[in-house]
Amino acid sequence: MDEKTISALDGIFDAHDAKGRAASDAEAARISREEAFAVEFQRIAADTILPAMEKVAEYVRGRGHQAAVTLTEERPVHANDPDSKVTITFQVRGDAQQYHERPFFSASGSKGTGDVIFSHSTMRPQRGGQSGPVGAVKLHEVTALLVEQKVLETIRLVFN
Repeated sequence: MDEKTISALDGIFDAHDAKGRAASDAEAARISREEAFAVEFQRIAADTILPAMEKVAEYVRGRGHQAAVTLTEERPVHANDPDSKVTITFQVRGDAQQYHERPFFSASGSKGTGDVIFSHSTMRPQRGGQSGPVGAVKLHEVTALLVEQKVLETIRLVFN
């Protein structure tokens, strides 16, 4: 082959290989960021979110209603599923036992965005309500007070 042809081919394939390496490096950096976020969210969930929700649940139970707090570990099935979450579920005294209609508040970690996403459902049997996201903050913004205030907003809607 002609030297100019070889040189041109080398340039094409060198550029192609460089793009592939850059994409691989970017993917590795994304995975590293997501893994670091997941570890940090688990720490914040255990140290801040879970205890704050447990205190609220204890108060709610003391008032004669049911409340349970759960920590769901990272097991997303679909791309939009939360990676991990902490949920407080309520059962208002006198409501039917159907679990799928119990109001809840959750804080979930989203590795893709690096946010803690707050969601709730105020749905109760024979009563209706609303369900969906109610805000998001960066991981470093999560405090026990913030969690308590967000849960309080849900409780205000559920028990009104």
